[in-house]
Amino acid sequence: MNEIIKTADVCRKFCISKRTATRWIRTQGFPAPRKIGKAFFFDADENALRFLVADESTIEILKSKIRKRNLLIANLRKENAEYVQLNIRVLADKYKLQQEIQRMIAKA
Repeated sequence: MNEIIKTADVCRKFCISKRTATRWIRTQGFPAPRKIGKAFFFDADENALRFLVADESTIEILKSKIRKRNLLIANLRKENAEYVQLNIRVLADKYKLQQEIQRMIAKA
């Protein structure tokens, strides 16, 4: 029987999620795994599995792209948090203003 590699090992090697591996299989010619029981495995000796024996520079390029993507996501989350905090401050100011107006009306 051919040597097989778990999907989790492939994902760990490339620092990708299982969803990304599935996308690569559909769009980039990544070899399709075999289902054994409930798990999926890749044939280690398959020519199409050249991705696993790619030179280190290719792997570093992929890791670099992933790091850049993760940094972009982190920045977007930070910007979103700042936007939410700003909106909270604006709403708090609006609430204070409404209370002030109600006090003024009550005094009049």
